[in-house]
Amino acid sequence: MLHAEAAAPVEGRPGMVTTVYVGHPHGQTERYLEVIAEVNPPRGVRIFHVMDLTDKYRHLLS
Repeated sequence: MLHAEAAAPVEGRPGMVTTVYVGHPHGQTERYLEVIAEVNPPRGVRIFHVMDLTDKYRHLLS
């Protein structure tokens, strides 16, 4: 999430800030991941979705 190439808000639970992040899992690959996280200050972050990048979020890289 710290090295995401793109990020965008997505619909989540009421009162939560939910964001999708798109980026490489490490610097030696061309592969992309999509990570969706819910932020609930001050308690922290809950990551509930991680997978190879799908067409649903590929547009965020353009």
